[in-house]
Amino acid sequence: ECNWNCGLSFPSGTSKKDKHKHRSEECPARPVRCEKCQTTDIKFKDLELHETEMCPAQLLECDQCHLQVERKKLELGAQGEHKLNECEQRIVRCQNGDECTWSGPWQTCNMHDEKCPFAYVECPECLERLHRWEMREHLCPLIDGADVCIVCTETWAERLQKGVPPALLIMESNGTCRRACGHLRMCLDC
Repeated sequence: ECNWNCGLSFPSGTSKKDKHKHRSEECPARPVRCEKCQTTDIKFKDLELHETEMCPAQLLECDQCHLQVERKKLELGAQGEHKLNECEQRIVRCQNGDECTWSGPWQTCNMHDEKCPFAYVECPECLERLHRWEMREHLCPLIDGADVCIVCTETWAERLQKGVPPALLIMESNGTCRRACGHLRMCLDC
């Protein structure tokens, strides 16, 4: 009888060579190894099904980014690493706190962060960290009242008496400064 329980009974007088050939090359129940994932003890008759439907190393197309990724990285659960951590199209939430309701593809997260009103930015003069939306109203303690607005030429002291603070403008997402970059300042009215 076949060692692999395929149901074949060898007729008496079957040579060892024929038995070996059946067990190693012909038996549909013989154990084989998947070349992709190296799993052993797969029955030969089940190998094609394993490779096309179950093999964790089988390359499949991600339905979000269309890259070829191993099945084990696409499956949800503990091993769904691609969809949870690698896919550039996975949906993520803004990391700047609960106030921001933005969510979108991971690959656009940096673009959002450069404009998010809830991201922290640093005052270029006093280095205080503020939310981006707070920067417009920030009254920097390092601005000298004798300095003048480069547009209307009034001093900061005169502008502040009128309730118009200086605008400490910050870096734009394209890397340029919204002021003349010689650290010249203008008031919010200008």
